[in-house]
Amino acid sequence: MSQTSDEALAFISDGARIGRLATVADDGSPHVVPIWFERDGKRLLVHTQAESRKARNILATGRFALTVDVDTIPYKGVMVSGPARVVPNGEIDSIALVARLATAYMGPDAGPGFAEYVGSLPGEHVTLVLEVADHESWDFSG
Repeated sequence: MSQTSDEALAFISDGARIGRLATVADDGSPHVVPIWFERDGKRLLVHTQAESRKARNILATGRFALTVDVDTIPYKGVMVSGPARVVPNGEIDSIALVARLATAYMGPDAGPGFAEYVGSLPGEHVTLVLEVADHESWDFSG
């Protein structure tokens, strides 16, 4: 399945799909974690804590890769990659972002309470801004 960049972005943001975010530490150690994300044009926004490993890795390397796929037959998915940065609350309100994400991924009943819990966690809350520069896609439907 060969997709344009816009088609790939539409696929990954179709509904509340879990992404698998890959980052690399400055010593070369890989790190992959499941994430919730929000599409904002050609970039993806992710709430996290400033001291999280994914935030530290992005600060160290400024790069990311993310896969989003359908794990039922016929398997299909998209991998996007590009530059990334960690943004403080002064630029993007990460607490408002986590509220939108929790509602999108958990629904209107459970989402707000979960967002309140996450937003009250101690430490600095930040937003990862993932700029989609490249993409690959696959589709085993024939």
